[in-house]
Amino acid sequence: MNQELSLKLAGLPRLDPRNRQTAPCKVCGHSAFLFDVVDFNKSCSQPEIYPFGASGVPVPYLRCSVCHFIFTPFLDDWTSEDFARYIYNEDYVKVDGEYAGIRPEREAAAMAQRLAGHSRLRILDYGSGSGLFAEGLRSRGFETVDTYDPFSSPARPEGRFDLITCFEVLEHTVAPRASLDDIASFLEPGGCTLFSTGIQPADISVLRANWWYVAPRNGHVSIYSLNSLASLGRHRGLTLHAGDGLMGYSYSTPSTVSRDILAGVGRTVQFFSLTAPSPGKDLPPDQRRHWHGPEGVNGGGTAYRWTASSDIEWTVLPRHLEPCDLILIIPIQNEVQPGFADRCRVEIGAQSAPLIRHTDGLRASLTIEKSVDAVVRLIMPPLLRPCDLRPVYDSRPLGLAIATDST
Repeated sequence: MNQELSLKLAGLPRLDPRNRQTAPCKVCGHSAFLFDVVDFNKSCSQPEIYPFGASGVPVPYLRCSVCHFIFTPFLDDWTSEDFARYIYNEDYVKVDGEYAGIRPEREAAAMAQRLAGHSRLRILDYGSGSGLFAEGLRSRGFETVDTYDPFSSPARPEGRFDLITCFEVLEHTVAPRASLDDIASFLEPGGCTLFSTGIQPADISVLRANWWYVAPRNGHVSIYSLNSLASLGRHRGLTLHAGDGLMGYSYSTPSTVSRDILAGVGRTVQFFSLTAPSPGKDLPPDQRRHWHGPEGVNGGGTAYRWTASSDIEWTVLPRHLEPCDLILIIPIQNEVQPGFADRCRVEIGAQSAPLIRHTDGLRASLTIEKSVDAVVRLIMPPLLRPCDLRPVYDSRPLGLAIATDST
């Protein structure tokens, strides 16, 4: 073993949960943990994701335990000059061959067809790069198409827009909330956005950062799930509309034109994480009978509370849900008995759905067909006492150990 490697290994800390790398999720604020590490030269190139070899610079990616947003803090303190020097330089086209012309032209042709009959819309292409997409729309008869790109076209346009397009941009931002706030600052109250970004595949927990889209050399520092995109929009008062390869955001009262555009994208998607009250929260009297005290607060892991009743209720925001595809996740840490969670379900309005085990808890999916009060009930079997199941002294009635709200 060479001396340099020996010194590095000797300096490693002992394995201890307190050394676990964690950070607040940039989208929802819950705890995100180390997910994987790749070399800085990992790119989106296919089929070889390391066409130029390894740089020797490790880039860690973290994943949120609740909304499943994946991100790296590696570039958080970079300046615009740093990005221009190390990512968006003369070599960038080597890792994104469609950037210079093929993709903008293809997207302009598809968008012109999608917006047929709406050529008078005031459109802003956010993250416009070379501006070729905007030129493609203008050449197809769209009268007002402006561009803005923090890197290549930093002069901010004036006024607000009926439609904001934003293709392959959100994965490049180190601050998703701030970026969406900036996009929304240009949006008319009745307007909408259309955007694209890679969505984590169902087997991301197996692929991890080997998934081709996780690519620091391409500047892909924010990797989304539908859950995280829905959470991101809700932070700004926007509703997610999700389709196959194209998505959109709108406020609660889109214009007739925006509704027409978004109807061609897909259904609205709402996502909520149903967590236990935070450790420092003083529970009101009507809640104390539903929850035991917090545990795991100082253990280096995730804090949680055991349920103390078999019927738990959450009221989520907005307080009324319009028709949508609803995704619910309950991040559980344990169950009183193996198989207990499999017998639980959730109810909202007159609808009921079973809870399915997911990588980070229990998941339910419902299709809301008409407006309903946003009150979600967790229905469990009769609670059990650990002392009746095994030789322990714990006589509390328990059901599920649910992670607390850490925001």
